[in-house]
Amino acid sequence: MQKSVHYSKFNLNDYIVEYLGSKTSTSSKYDFLRALQLVWPSLYEIDAISKKNFFATPFQTNQFSQDTRAYKFDDDVAIIFGSHTPSALAKMEDNTCSLVLPFKGKHQIYESECKLSAQASEQHGLFLSEAEVFAYTSDIEAVAVAFNPIKLESMMQHFSKNKSVRLPHHSLKIDFSNPRLKNLKVQFFKSLNCAGHFGAFDQVTADMILRHSALIMLVSMNESLTRNSFTNNAQIIDRLCSRLYSDLSEPYTLTFMEKFSGLSARVLQKEFAKRFGMSPFAWLCEQRLFRARDLLVNPNIVKSVSEISRNCGFSHLGRFSVNFKNKFGVNASSFKKKL
Repeated sequence: MQKSVHYSKFNLNDYIVEYLGSKTSTSSKYDFLRALQLVWPSLYEIDAISKKNFFATPFQTNQFSQDTRAYKFDDDVAIIFGSHTPSALAKMEDNTCSLVLPFKGKHQIYESECKLSAQASEQHGLFLSEAEVFAYTSDIEAVAVAFNPIKLESMMQHFSKNKSVRLPHHSLKIDFSNPRLKNLKVQFFKSLNCAGHFGAFDQVTADMILRHSALIMLVSMNESLTRNSFTNNAQIIDRLCSRLYSDLSEPYTLTFMEKFSGLSARVLQKEFAKRFGMSPFAWLCEQRLFRARDLLVNPNIVKSVSEISRNCGFSHLGRFSVNFKNKFGVNASSFKKKL
């Protein structure tokens, strides 16, 4: 599969990157704004006069291009990933807060009397509050997640064991050069893999993103946390699922899962049933089938059905065919021919 970007230092699996930000750059601002508004419904582009009033940085007028993908898991969590050329944007005061984690470029944020500047090269990130915000970006590549603030705050209170913990009422810069925050950011990027195929377990994925984001916010606010906040069964299952999803072609065994996670087979069965309503191997089969379907519908993939089934971890074509038809209501070969 063609790589869209190189984030090996974050151990992001290429498939997640491909899914969220495949290389289909376009100059369409309509598509760009539509993707952004899935995450920030009240967002709009700033007019030329406002650009001059707000931003001292010369605003580049080169041809616009963007390469973004957005996905909304439920009413409480959404994510956007990608890159775009310099842009001036604003969002009205709303019921959404968000984390912006840039890989490249610079953000300038204006909120009331507050001005923030976040530079990816200096390992900065941003928390955006519910308040009205005006933003200017350079050429940028970033991941951003948006939340229902009540849900994020509730998760923060859960981890801190402190009902008085509140989200900041204003936007702030997060310094990911701090070793604890840097590690949490890396763990967050790795955790994207444990979501598996987006659309399969959306509520579970939303909860996972809330958990990781709550820890980032708490550490950035210097709140006290117990060791169990960082090492618990939920985090262990995150890491295991991430590992499984990173290479679906591998013939995993229960022994491998036990050794990798440090959990017994009984606990693994219990944790997967609690989170996904199925066993570890049933979850793995689901992810392999979704991956196979995505490869079958991809016009750039010229492999046969048998090759795709092997690449997705099915050692027997017949078993793959039965599972595929049971899942999607059509057999894989006719599914590919229809496209």
